[in-house]
Amino acid sequence: MTGSGVWVEELAEAPPGFLEDDLEGEALYRAFAEAGVENFEVGYLRVWRDGAPVATAPYFRTPYAINTTLPRGFSSEPGLPVAVLEIKGDFYSGLKQHVRSDFRRRMRKAAALRIEEHDGYPAFVGARLYALYLEVLEHSEFSLERLTPAFFEKLGPISKYVLYWEGAELIGFSLLLCGRGRMHYKYLGMDYARGRPHGLYFIMCLSHIELCLRDGITTYQTGATSYPFKQRLGSTLEPVKLYFKHRNPVLNWLVQGYMALASFGER
Repeated sequence: MTGSGVWVEELAEAPPGFLEDDLEGEALYRAFAEAGVENFEVGYLRVWRDGAPVATAPYFRTPYAINTTLPRGFSSEPGLPVAVLEIKGDFYSGLKQHVRSDFRRRMRKAAALRIEEHDGYPAFVGARLYALYLEVLEHSEFSLERLTPAFFEKLGPISKYVLYWEGAELIGFSLLLCGRGRMHYKYLGMDYARGRPHGLYFIMCLSHIELCLRDGITTYQTGATSYPFKQRLGSTLEPVKLYFKHRNPVLNWLVQGYMALASFGER
């Protein structure tokens, strides 16, 4: 492009080198775009200044109900932050004694489980993985997208899977993105009936910390929910903001007023 000033172009695909040094970079967005996730369209906005590209931002379009991220009863709540745990030195010695005792008790409950690691997508259990993912989706209070089996396959080259077995039965999995000293806990699947007696969700988090300690990973990032447990681990909660704008200025004004009363937290 030539000329001066600032302008924005819309791209269907990421430009070369987009977020190449980021753990959740172009490969993640490409997998999402190519997986055929229903009601989602992925694109990119590229900003140019004086003939040179200066920024690129990914976006998606989807039908969005205004109460998607609001709790039952539309009461005022804090936002849904991301939990981030810094793992340094002798991690467990920094926890309170009663917390360490609780974690040891949880690990004893899970002694009957077998834990496996796989770099990349474990296709030999692909159908079971997706069934476990759907079970978690059905139990989730908040769900925006319904991923496809193709998404997990396409994300395989940059992902690590941890599988949790009860005998010969796969009862849970977690999908991790690892690199540059960070671990991002992105997705999970669980057989609730068989996993709950083992405290499987909490075992997943504890097993991830063990992987971090083993591999020298110093930042463990998880998603929303189960905050009390994550804070007991020592996680800090980083706020997440939702920015919205309705095309109709009158409706936009009404929505702003409504969200000010009913949304989760601060803006």
